[in-house]
Amino acid sequence: MFFTWPDPISLVADAVTIVGVPILWFTFRGWFKEWKYEREHNTVSMGCMEFNNVDDRCGVNLVPLEDINAVPRIGDQVYLPGETHDRKHYGTGLYEVLNVVFCYGEAPEINQACPARPVKIIVDVRKIE
Repeated sequence: MFFTWPDPISLVADAVTIVGVPILWFTFRGWFKEWKYEREHNTVSMGCMEFNNVDDRCGVNLVPLEDINAVPRIGDQVYLPGETHDRKHYGTGLYEVLNVVFCYGEAPEINQACPARPVKIIVDVRKIE
């Protein structure tokens, strides 16, 4: 009976395959999750309460959801500072709340059935003359 030594190239190839395929799989999976997250629709006002002037069809202010103590109701009057550019204030004034929309998104980090969390609040306002 003739003894043959194992082929060293096939041993290396087997080792690379056994170790490399799982590494490639997990790497591809991570890249896919990042790609999927990047493709999600994210706007500047996500995570904020957005005040929109319905007459001028423009945004007045954004307030982060973490800083909100109370949400205005329809009919309330709110004073908004507007924006400041070149030491001029645009949109500053007293506004009447016309509509409030709450937007919710999926929350997979919450362990319960059908989890959701608020991601944006849209408040439509009209300037009081």
